Amino acid sequence: MISQLFIAMILTLSCEKVVEVDVPPQLEVVVIDSDGNSVVGARICLYESLNDFKTEDNLVREIISTENGTALFQELLTEVIYYIRVKKQDKDNLQTETHIEYALSKNIKTKVTVILK
Repeated sequence: MISQLFIAMILTLSCEKVVEVDVPPQLEVVVIDSDGNSVVGARICLYESLNDFKTEDNLVREIISTENGTALFQELLTEVIYYIRVKKQDKDNLQTETHIEYALSKNIKTKVTVILK
């Protein structure tokens, strides 16, 4: 009886409550040139509409690409389709009109590659 009580106490004390937490959507943008090389120091901007993308109005967020050509946008909204504008010096992605085909989801990191021309 005592050993069963002891085992039950140990099991109760060793159990931890697991709390699931939703993580807001993340978007990783990889910037490369037409030869496939990483582009360092590119200005990566997010917009919520095609018109804002084209006119560069209503910027949602901006990050400069790192030494491996990447940028990680965190804490983004769900149910939004983001348009991604990338510029560095005289090169940009205006001809390709890069956007995410679907709204972002919680707990998922979406990865997009943008080619500067």
